[in-house]
Amino acid sequence: MKDQYAGNIGDFGKYGLLRALCKGGEVRLGAAWWMTPDDPHSSDGTLVDYLRSAHPSLRNCDFELFDALAEMVQRGRRSVSSVCELGILPQDTLHHTDFLVFPTGSQPDQRMSIRSRWLAGVAAALHDADLLFADPDNCLSESADILATDGPKYGAPHELNDLVAEDKSILIYHHFDRSVKAPDQLERAARTLQDALGRAFRPWTLRFRREVARGYLISPSERHREMLRYRLDVLLGGPWGTKQHGFATPHFEETGAADH
Repeated sequence: MKDQYAGNIGDFGKYGLLRALCKGGEVRLGAAWWMTPDDPHSSDGTLVDYLRSAHPSLRNCDFELFDALAEMVQRGRRSVSSVCELGILPQDTLHHTDFLVFPTGSQPDQRMSIRSRWLAGVAAALHDADLLFADPDNCLSESADILATDGPKYGAPHELNDLVAEDKSILIYHHFDRSVKAPDQLERAARTLQDALGRAFRPWTLRFRREVARGYLISPSERHREMLRYRLDVLLGGPWGTKQHGFATPHFEETGAADH
């Protein structure tokens, strides 16, 4: 995650999903923001025109969220810290906002030490959460070199296994690349996550389709499974997940064969 992305249309879908899953207060959210420095060459942070147009089919999904993000952007407060402070997520949400950065010229052993300390900080900050949200810039990856210069943009399967206890659920952001079709990327990521956590059921996978498509994987614990499935079905059966006026596809859609 980067501060420059705060409030863009991808964020709108992200926070809408988190709010929907946590509605009712049955689970406490813990957000591992996976912070990295802003990138002056990225245009993803500019995707805020949806707030100016106030398109009813978007605002009706979650008008409180829409209006809060519009005010944040209008006031020039686009940052993760603002998201944490403005009540955009449930009030009892736990946050870990430390940056994961490798100093220029650092060696692999130094980078491993930095990454290990950062992950220990995540574990400590989110210890009391029920639903963990991992928000790496890119995705969960088996093949990425997590000690490379761009390593902080990825999450490694073994790292998530260390963070997620058996009784905790996890939601992971997935940034699509151009290797294969989006549903195929989510299917591959779902298998990776299932194997990493050693769980019997395939994670649920979602695609948010507005502007630049984004993916999400949800692996519920057994104690949350029924409740989170209900919350997800409510989202998919409402304005977020049904075709709305002015759009050819739903905002969110589930991909693959979900194990309910």
